[in-house]
Amino acid sequence: MESAPGLAAFLASTLMVVVLVSKRVNVALSLALGTLFFGIVTLRWGFIEAATSSFNATMLRTIAALALAMLLASLYNEVGASAVAVESLRRVGSRFAALSMPAIIGLLPMPGGAYVSAVVINRLYESLGLNAERKTFINFWFRHVWIATWPLYPTVILASGMLRVPVGELMEINWPITLFAVLVGLAASSRFFRPRAPRGEQESRGSVAGIVHLWPFLALALLTLAFNVDINASLLATTLLLVLVYRPGRSVVARSARHALNPTVVGLIVVSLVFGECINASRVAYALEEVLDDYASLAAFMVPFAIVLATGIEFTFVVLAFPPLLPLLSDPGGLLLSFAGGFAGSMLSPFHSCLVLSAEYYGAELRRVYRYLITSTVAVALLLLVYVRLLY
Repeated sequence: MESAPGLAAFLASTLMVVVLVSKRVNVALSLALGTLFFGIVTLRWGFIEAATSSFNATMLRTIAALALAMLLASLYNEVGASAVAVESLRRVGSRFAALSMPAIIGLLPMPGGAYVSAVVINRLYESLGLNAERKTFINFWFRHVWIATWPLYPTVILASGMLRVPVGELMEINWPITLFAVLVGLAASSRFFRPRAPRGEQESRGSVAGIVHLWPFLALALLTLAFNVDINASLLATTLLLVLVYRPGRSVVARSARHALNPTVVGLIVVSLVFGECINASRVAYALEEVLDDYASLAAFMVPFAIVLATGIEFTFVVLAFPPLLPLLSDPGGLLLSFAGGFAGSMLSPFHSCLVLSAEYYGAELRRVYRYLITSTVAVALLLLVYVRLLY
């Protein structure tokens, strides 16, 4: 088959990236080596042309969007707004706070970020009588309900740049993932709590005014979705407004800026877009479409699922799976299934640092945590499959 060498090169490069990442090699460097291997094998000297053509306005917009997202998240955390907002949630109710606090902290994506929320809410979990495995499930699950929809997540920003689809449109397509994840998480955790909180642990009557500090997220969602403002403009406007409201010092701004311009993140964007251009130039995507023609829906779900399951890094399913699956992602149903596969793989990967760190902090047995994770993830996947079948 004429397309066999290209497909073999893609599989080999993907395996190379997975192995290197599992060996703790920097993810951007791992992807660069995999891209170099794939480009030279399939395109030879044409690799140079494909690589240089990827340095365009799309790459600049994608880098700017992710840098602004990281800057906003870092500033929001540095000025203490996140701590005040999260504490105010506890005033609404202990159970509400137990489930919502990981989700609120999860609006600020960061590597191993579930460890941060694990520390913040452990005292509350203790007061509710949760064991280690239930603590781990709630913290890990609700922190990650946003990965397919929230515009601060690299998965959404990278997909937007790679597919040239506005972030707002991706959010409109992928919202069922977040909705079903929240509903399934609520159903799974509802039996974790005692019928009534013990005396002395009833809901606090203090002020809930601190919830107002959630305004940057509301502003970002309104600008992106309601007013269809470009993601870069939305992030820039929200960040500037945050600086005006909270007036962080120069050292705080400088520290956040350094975090936003992380070389690994910038390198990852550059290499992922080069890889996508190489996939396009080699026409491997169309060869894969022919091979998977009778199994398009299964492939759209399983390829992203397998990649992120193996790497444990959420955005790898966008970087590695989306370029060869491009023809299958032209309709909303295929795109939703691909994000669903990435979400499922992320929630079940034993290499996911958030899961490992949460379990380690709480002293949980992963084997027992997986009892909750597997049933919940399968439930979300089935709901999404039914949704896609009915609407697309």
